[in-house]
This record gives sequence, structure tokens and C-alpha cells, in this order.
Amino acid sequence: GGTATPADDTADNDGPTPVEPEPAPPGAPGANGSTTNATSAHEPADGTDSGTGRDSASTGGGDRPTDAARETVRITRDVGAILGVDEREYELTSEDIVDLPTANAEPLVQRDAAERID
Repeated sequence: GGTATPADDTADNDGPTPVEPEPAPPGAPGANGSTTNATSAHEPADGTDSGTGRDSASTGGGDRPTDAARETVRITRDVGAILGVDEREYELTSEDIVDLPTANAEPLVQRDAAERID
């Protein structure tokens, strides 16, 4: 007989190992500092909002040059939110007509979730 101890024997001596929770993804509820340090989440309102980036994807503005090929497609199925290769978030629901990067439009067309509009 040997005196080999199982690998999980040491965990019983110290109790459960504390595991730190993963940080919430950007935009998730509670991701903007809804913990005890409310000073960072509630900045003083000066009456001017320079934009926190929440609605930046909904503006179809050409505020930066289009460096990727884009396609206009009509969404045929509810897809939900996707992150485009242009690092913008798109909320795609059935019957939406959107201008997407080709790299994002192509898989949607292949899955019959969108159709090209010329």
C-alpha cells in the first residue's frame, strides 16, 4: 500500500476556493459602475451630453471614412445584436434595411437571414 493522496484532498483543508467574478461586458447592466463607488457612474450633469457612446451605432453618420467594403441588405429574420467588423453594434430585426460591412453581410445572406439590395 502506498500513501498517495488524491489531488483534491488539499481543497478540503482550505475550504472552497474563492473565485473572482468575471467583469461584465461593456453595455451590460451593472457594467457602468453600479457598485458602491457611485461617483464614477453619476457624473455631474452640465446640461451638455457629449455622447457616452450608447447611441453611436444607431446614427448612420459618415463620421469616419469607410475603409471596408459595405453592402446594403434587408434582414429577413430576427438576428439580434451583432458586432460588426467596424466595431459598431447593429441591432438586426426582420424587415430592417441596413448598410453592413461585407464581412458581416455575407454570412447573413448565406444563412437566409438577409437578402442583398442593389
